[in-house]
Amino acid sequence: MFNFNKRYTAAQLDDIETITQSPADLSGTLLRVRPHPENDGMHDAAGLLQALYDPQESLFGQNTSKPCSFELWFNEGSITFYLYAPTESAAEKYKRRVANAYKNTAITEVEDGGRAFPAVNDDDYVAGCEMFPQKDGDDGQYLPIRHYRDNQGFEKDPYGQITSALLSTDESKVIVQVVFKPAPRDWTDSTLLSPGVDDVADRLKSDDVVWDPIPRDREATQKDKEAAKVVERQRNAQAFHTNIRIAAISPERGEAEARAKDLGGMFASYYNATTEQGLEQEAVRGWPRGRRAKKLHEHLDRMQRREYLEAELLLTVNELAGVAHIPNGTEKDGINTPKIDWRQTQRGDRVGGDSEQFGSESESFEEDSGQAAGDD
Repeated sequence: MFNFNKRYTAAQLDDIETITQSPADLSGTLLRVRPHPENDGMHDAAGLLQALYDPQESLFGQNTSKPCSFELWFNEGSITFYLYAPTESAAEKYKRRVANAYKNTAITEVEDGGRAFPAVNDDDYVAGCEMFPQKDGDDGQYLPIRHYRDNQGFEKDPYGQITSALLSTDESKVIVQVVFKPAPRDWTDSTLLSPGVDDVADRLKSDDVVWDPIPRDREATQKDKEAAKVVERQRNAQAFHTNIRIAAISPERGEAEARAKDLGGMFASYYNATTEQGLEQEAVRGWPRGRRAKKLHEHLDRMQRREYLEAELLLTVNELAGVAHIPNGTEKDGINTPKIDWRQTQRGDRVGGDSEQFGSESESFEEDSGQAAGDD
């Protein structure tokens, strides 16, 4: 049967000024990260996310944490990495944490701050999608997607294929954006409205009565029992509420549709776990003709605002590290995608956690050209 969620239709936008003019009400800081190819990839990302995990709650128990984002851009012919911080204090914290997690990495503030985003031209077509969990509901939030830590980890970094799918024509822009905010520390506990992680694990490994549509006895299979063990390992783990968005912008309609569809397919293919939990793509469809594309306009607007929308996707630190990380770029263990903006030079000393060595972007590039003593 035809799946309309995978039918990508690019469209031109009615009012691109609201995207290109960088609304003045947008705040926060966008940090450009230029990593050295020699790093520990997903492992380093997990350490960074653990350091960033700091859930905030109101007096009434509401989650008041502000979202941040990890982003991959193909823009002006190269692939670049970004981290969005919602406040100035968060930006300074992120700088220190990134310096600690990724040695020899240059991290600089983008001039337009939290308003920075690839430009959309009058004749550009836009296509996009969002990723959702294959299994939602109470059970789904405790079933992990594939990640690097368990016995069903990746054979190779999925970013090898994801960054390759990001490559496009020089006139095109392609963005992968992962918006996330900390879940409460007690997210695995049961409540009056939803079961906890232990409830779901017990149900998976126990014999039960099911209705389909008449009642019958159901015996827990070996696969169910293995899934229960996986679910139990989620107990007390740090986790983040997550949105994953993809957008492709190109003067060629077919190229915009192909980039968005290929990237959505990559995320859908590489994160399926043995528990049958994974990621599912849902295309944001515009009209095939004309310039009426309200949904695509809203999709791009949310991406520029780094806006978090309540969703079923809840990822532990290890899961999120597989989805949002700086890949290793060495010949032996890393990815070999061309046009990635690596920082090839090394500092003489690793930057300390409280060191203030973050200048303007122009200063960082000057340092990389070999003019800084620490790079000799």
